[in-house]
Amino acid sequence: FVCLFVCLHVPLRYNQPMDIVMTSARVTSAQGICLTMTRPVVTTSLLFLLVVVINASHDSQERVSNGQDAVPIPTTAHLQFHEDTFGVMITYNLQTYTTTQGTACLNKTFPETTFNPTNVDTDQWMQQASEMGANYAILVVDHFAGYSLWQTKVNNYSVATSPWMNGTGDIVDLFIVSAQKYNVRPGFFFSVHEDWYNGVCNFNHTDSARQPTIDAGHEQRLQELMEKFHEKGILAQTWFDAGVKVSDAAQDQIASIVTNRSLEFNTTCHSCGNTGSVLKGASPVSWMGNEEASMPYPNWSNTEDCSFTSTSYGTPNGTMYCPAHCDAVIRDHFWFYHANAPVVTPQKLLNQWYTSVGRGCNLILNMNPMPSGELPPADMAAYQGFARLKQRYYQDAIVFSTSSPQQVKANTYSFDLDLTNSTITRGAIHLREELTKGQRIASFKVTYSYQGSTPQPVPTTERLLTIGNHRFFAFSEALTLDSLFVEVTEYLGSSPDAYGLRLVELLDWSTLEPTL
Repeated sequence: FVCLFVCLHVPLRYNQPMDIVMTSARVTSAQGICLTMTRPVVTTSLLFLLVVVINASHDSQERVSNGQDAVPIPTTAHLQFHEDTFGVMITYNLQTYTTTQGTACLNKTFPETTFNPTNVDTDQWMQQASEMGANYAILVVDHFAGYSLWQTKVNNYSVATSPWMNGTGDIVDLFIVSAQKYNVRPGFFFSVHEDWYNGVCNFNHTDSARQPTIDAGHEQRLQELMEKFHEKGILAQTWFDAGVKVSDAAQDQIASIVTNRSLEFNTTCHSCGNTGSVLKGASPVSWMGNEEASMPYPNWSNTEDCSFTSTSYGTPNGTMYCPAHCDAVIRDHFWFYHANAPVVTPQKLLNQWYTSVGRGCNLILNMNPMPSGELPPADMAAYQGFARLKQRYYQDAIVFSTSSPQQVKANTYSFDLDLTNSTITRGAIHLREELTKGQRIASFKVTYSYQGSTPQPVPTTERLLTIGNHRFFAFSEALTLDSLFVEVTEYLGSSPDAYGLRLVELLDWSTLEPTL
């Protein structure tokens, strides 16, 4: 055991606490000798640990142990979230008709007749989302105001008292039907940390005696929403802005509601894994720190509490799987419709795709219907322009693509390219990591060669660290190539079998205008 202790303290190339080891392609000779000497002890220890792991109780998020490494494993809901990659958020509520879009702790109630659309067109919303390539859509069913877009039984502050459809309409029902019609997975955003109608500020009412009744109302409204989506058999995501903090009596019930739906419909839960939230078992996802879809990098879905900084997200040592959401607005910078706000250009949206999806983060783009209930024509033009650019840069520009490649030697993938044009003046590499084993790749490099020449690094100004769901990086100089090599230089695991690549692509932007 003394020798084992010394062995484990021989510095590795990328040193981390020993519960998760960052393994480079080579181990020092001192470590090799030491590990050989301690092999019987290590083997016995590992067998003991295996018995412990098998008999231990498990969270909804499994942790896999293989030798010295252990990482959180994504749930099926997380894997569906990664597969979705791109979604939209429809911000349409009482604030569409007021000038108090995001005012916190506003002790004011607007008349029930304030919400008064003339032509709600949820088909238009979902058709546009689908044509952009969005795979899921989140409807803001209540944001700050306490106003419900469905026929709630909790109070009359809802569409039930709106002039629209003489109080018989239900935006949530229409939204779900339209989403399914256009093959978009629907979800909802439900804010309870501010509630103007009930006088709630930062989850609490100034009169503590009213708090249990208010919490019970939030719980009942959540149950009503869940039942609506349950009837349709689909729910992509529940999004609790700033998390969920209600009374002790309501916590277990809400956690049960959300967790059961997460398991039933592969539903992720936004803001459910953050510090102070009670729903850590509900396939959490989280915000990443800004509203410009600029993902901090490196980006680890392994976290402790879905935390982030301005320069990174997560940590390789994290014990909870919590991938990131990157959000962006269509009108700068308002979430609800604002007639005088400038519309973001298609070129900016394309750049935001690169800085969000390209760094392993799901992009969620805002849609803000006008008071009439329709999308603004200028916004539609921007969405359509973005869809065309995305198609040209990230689909039509693919000149090489291979899925589930195998390592030709430890830590290295090799690809022979059959290119029409061997010289690419501008372009990008696209990689995807196989995440069913958890996120493990910590750094990599990509080289290229032509006609058997010595491989050279692909020139880029990007840092090549985590890969995750997607990693795009543009190269900064022209390449002449017929072979491409990807080498994983650092990873979580005790052998190269611990990780895998899901996709490798080469994009040729030679004839396209620079946008990045």
